[in-house]
Amino acid sequence: MQIYLIVLASIQWAFPPCHAATFTVSSQADDGDGSLRVAITSANTAASVDVIRFTFGGTGRVELRLLSPLPAITDAVIIDGLLQDTVRVVVNAETLSLITPGPANSRDALVVRANNVTIRGLAFMSSPTSGINLESGANFLVERSVVFNNTESGINLRGTVATGKPQTAMDAVIRSCLVYGNGAEGVRVAIPRSSIQVCRLSPPTPADTRVMFVHVHSTCHRTLTRSAKKPPPPLRLSPPYIIPRI
Repeated sequence: MQIYLIVLASIQWAFPPCHAATFTVSSQADDGDGSLRVAITSANTAASVDVIRFTFGGTGRVELRLLSPLPAITDAVIIDGLLQDTVRVVVNAETLSLITPGPANSRDALVVRANNVTIRGLAFMSSPTSGINLESGANFLVERSVVFNNTESGINLRGTVATGKPQTAMDAVIRSCLVYGNGAEGVRVAIPRSSIQVCRLSPPTPADTRVMFVHVHSTCHRTLTRSAKKPPPPLRLSPPYIIPRI
């Protein structure tokens, strides 16, 4: 019996359990300690499903102005930007319009290339391309967020990687979001399984009020739902966002 206990203890020491880490964004700077850039980089290299949280005082809008593209999300993570249960943190990608476009220079406000990613309570604005671009990954969720004034699609469920091949194993849920003022579709869907629940897609551009489905495979199945059995919590927005709920 003592031998078995020693062996078991040795195994536990050799293979310690993986615990999710929490990374905190406390700076509006583009880079450096406490920045969103550093938090994403750290989460990409940490094991398990990590959490990125924001700590800003006050009640007004908090703007994170990007000077260069954020690193793509390449590992499971929950990015929770809600402050006092309100959308206050805005990722402003306007400056990315000065970057030369190309395969290595994404100009989207946020790019996702990982499974099990949740984006909650953030606003993405003024990207020269898309606000959020899902290139690869399964179990993707965007909820209680705002995507507005981007040059192309608000949310692009693109489903392609560098090879350009469709990712047929992907799925995504867009829930309780406000999408408006984008130059192209509010949500562009090019993956097999997607659900859009209780979202408001608003003008000014006619294209921005629609969801565009792009066929990538003949056996794809897509669902578009405008209500849910259990409605999600109301979307609370700080100024200048006026609409209090979806």
